[in-house]
Amino acid sequence: MIIDVVIPTKWRPEKLDRCVKSVLDASIPTTRIFLYVTENSELIEYTLKYKDEENIFVGFHAFDTIARCWNEHIAVSVDADAYIFLSDDTELQNSCIENALQMMESAFPGYSGVVGLNVTNMPEHVEWAYVLLGRGFCEEFFLYGGHVPYCPEYFRIGLDWEMGVFAQSKNRYRFCPAAQMKHYHPQSQDDPGQDETHRDSRSRFGARDQETLRRRKQLGFVWGECFDLIKNMK
Repeated sequence: MIIDVVIPTKWRPEKLDRCVKSVLDASIPTTRIFLYVTENSELIEYTLKYKDEENIFVGFHAFDTIARCWNEHIAVSVDADAYIFLSDDTELQNSCIENALQMMESAFPGYSGVVGLNVTNMPEHVEWAYVLLGRGFCEEFFLYGGHVPYCPEYFRIGLDWEMGVFAQSKNRYRFCPAAQMKHYHPQSQDDPGQDETHRDSRSRFGARDQETLRRRKQLGFVWGECFDLIKNMK
């Protein structure tokens, strides 16, 4: 099987180093790591840095939305069996991928489900914020119908919530306590504080995403159950 770990990154070289190292330490032999950057300088820097790593790929993506980055990767990476979408301020614990994969293969033949990862330093996190997403699940409920797996209305916040709610509604979601990781978010127990990337993202997209999530909940929209967009409502 092939597992793609996808990491969009911006202005966080030290945190990205930690994240990539943790993925390498926790990975299985068929894990591929994809780094998506938005700055030309970082494209050059990381391409040179990882040029000798055969399973690390660096690409440019002008992602105004994380949903677009994730959806476009799923669209082109058709040979992957499952995907993990990380932020660059995360760290996988040893055996995280292996444990999640074992649950996936046991509960969802053909990689037809979603397995939640356990963010141990954020007890109140949304448990489907980070998941192992099966290709079979994406094909069955989205791709074969011509739809993208993640709701394209969100910039940063909310798309994972709708994916989790939908997967649960189809009994295609399991939480894996043994698939442990950390997210060095300002609200985590480690409390690293806000960095420039976090402030930039929240200032530009936070309020819009919260309003989008509120309105979609109000309208009863869950991506997958329907493919309606607020912008198309009259």
